[in-house]
Amino acid sequence: MRTGALANGFLGVDLFFAINAFLIVTLLLRERERNGRLALGRFYVRRALRIFSPYYGLLLALTLLLLTVGSGASMRSPFFEELPYYLT
Repeated sequence: MRTGALANGFLGVDLFFAINAFLIVTLLLRERERNGRLALGRFYVRRALRIFSPYYGLLLALTLLLLTVGSGASMRSPFFEELPYYLT
């Protein structure tokens, strides 16, 4: 049985999706107001660039960190084994 903060974890997930939906709808409405139409393809390209740029930047930073700092093999080996999955 979960108690304390763990008992209400689903509320955080629900709140995240509600805020995310609000922000996406707001962006779409602003685009329609500005251009008179929605270009969903361009919208999704912009969203992907906004999300994937930091993601791949983080993967690059972690790769460089693990290659240069010389962390123990306990961290390095699993990361590089799973890196192809992280990239896709």
